[in-house]
Amino acid sequence: MAVWLTAASQVELINLGAIDAPFTYSPSTANVGFCFKFAPEEGIIAPGGTQTAQISFSATIVGRFEEEFQFSVAGSPISALLTIK
Repeated sequence: MAVWLTAASQVELINLGAIDAPFTYSPSTANVGFCFKFAPEEGIIAPGGTQTAQISFSATIVGRFEEEFQFSVAGSPISALLTIK
């Protein structure tokens, strides 16, 4: 599965594999990760299919940051990673 940032408020998850890709968003507990919400947080992407996840951000502090988010894919030893700066 690949992760591409398509806009400031959404991310597109793409299943590059030949079988269904059940995914689950793993909330970040580091830095400002709690300020981000993803919807949906889980689902199944068909082979060659995509899933758009909406991202909302609400912070009480101003500044620069870098946060990494993980999407676990059933049967995959490696999570798909999304980094937002």
